[in-house]
Amino acid sequence: MSRFAGKTAVITGGADGIGAAYALALADAGVHVAVLDVLDDKAAETSRAVADRGVKSIAVHADVTDPASLAAAQEQVVKDLGPVALLIINAGVGIGGGYIGASRRAVDWLLNVNVLGPINTARAFVPAMMETDGDRHVAFTASSACFAQLDAGLAAYGASKKAMAGLAEGIRAELAPHGIGVTTIYPGLVNTRIWDAARARPDKFGGPRHQPEEAGAHWRDEGMTVEHVAARAMAAIDAGDMHCIVPDDRTRDNFDETFDLLRAGFPAQS
Repeated sequence: MSRFAGKTAVITGGADGIGAAYALALADAGVHVAVLDVLDDKAAETSRAVADRGVKSIAVHADVTDPASLAAAQEQVVKDLGPVALLIINAGVGIGGGYIGASRRAVDWLLNVNVLGPINTARAFVPAMMETDGDRHVAFTASSACFAQLDAGLAAYGASKKAMAGLAEGIRAELAPHGIGVTTIYPGLVNTRIWDAARARPDKFGGPRHQPEEAGAHWRDEGMTVEHVAARAMAAIDAGDMHCIVPDDRTRDNFDETFDLLRAGFPAQS
């Protein structure tokens, strides 16, 4: 049983993938869940699956790139489910390549969702959380790419997730005096449809675009399950851990390589 049992959790990007796995894991622990997403049909489907496990759940349309949308979502959640005790900032997208060759709108979309989106979400939900008592927590879904030396194919996505991890650290410092904990989650390669994230891209960032199914073969063949990520993440959140790493086969080697290179940047001791 979670310390958040009987309380309300909000998950952005909760319609499918890791977000939906979080929602179902929380439902099994007795937590009421608001599923926020731009994918209305999928969000409703996930919310029904959550409610079928015996807790309250609502699906709320929310675009993390739009502060007004998030403000309306916050009002609806509190009205329907009560004060928010757990906020999981999970919505994220990916683009291939780096920042130089990608289109301007693709870069804007990536940064608006992965960097400004968490800021918008925290600003919408956290002030009211600061006014309540009891267990309160914020979690961020970053990526094990935060520990890697990024190659050209992962450059833009990985850098945006490194920014998100830094943002989580800053918000942790900001919320500590209020007794609100923060956990940063770093999954390795996961079997989700992030490779097809542009299927939900708003018109202002270029509109929807679907990738062929074969584009997701690497994620399907090599990725860990979303249930594995959710179980590890929920345990870390419940324990109040600062960091939750869900490694794949390369995560520790990438971590060691990155920090060896950082150590090499220090001046030689005289």
